[in-house]
Amino acid sequence: MSCATVTRFYEEFEGWKSDISSAKEYAQLPEAARAYLQKLEELSGCPIVLISVGPRRDQTIQLSSPFA
Repeated sequence: MSCATVTRFYEEFEGWKSDISSAKEYAQLPEAARAYLQKLEELSGCPIVLISVGPRRDQTIQLSSPFA
């Protein structure tokens, strides 16, 4: 059995204080939120297809089909 080597790093991002719960489109998110999501995609190597901005079903932004 072999163990993977993990390298930790810490990166800070600008935050946002605006309420995003009414956002219906990606473009309605604050620039700082979009930058954070782009970095998550870059680091994970996976595209983000759904963004939850609240607990209700209608508070989900769908960027592409999760089943494609």
